[in-house]
Amino acid sequence: MRGFPKGFYACLIVILLVTYTSGIALIPHVIDIRLMLEMPELIPFEWNRSLIALHGIVAFLCALLLGSVWAIHMRMWWKKGIHRISGALLSICLLLLILTGVGIHYLGDESLILMASLSHSSIGYIASFVTLAHIMFKGVIETPISTNDIKNTN
Repeated sequence: MRGFPKGFYACLIVILLVTYTSGIALIPHVIDIRLMLEMPELIPFEWNRSLIALHGIVAFLCALLLGSVWAIHMRMWWKKGIHRISGALLSICLLLLILTGVGIHYLGDESLILMASLSHSSIGYIASFVTLAHIMFKGVIETPISTNDIKNTN
């Protein structure tokens, strides 16, 4: 990604993968705890707390990195009209994930927590595919830009 330090893109991808993977690994736990349905134990119960902590930490790091993506990458490509649909969908999904993630921890009513938890899981699942589509179609529509174009976006 243009305008970022070397290794930023790889770091972002790794953090997104860990966030999505840990979130998907937690879905059976969510079904078991929130919906009170019996689920096969895919991950030892003792690991759930560590997995929840890992998911929270990498989600926080992901939000920090996405703040810089918002400031540089999104502004530049939005002005050029490239990947607006997938970028907008991805932004909406990620903002909803942040809101529902906060809601899971800070809403007081159990029914609201259940709704936030199920919404968070569903949106996270959808966001993983939107992210994949956004990355895969990266070279399809893009036009090469020079470093002067980056300076002109400010």
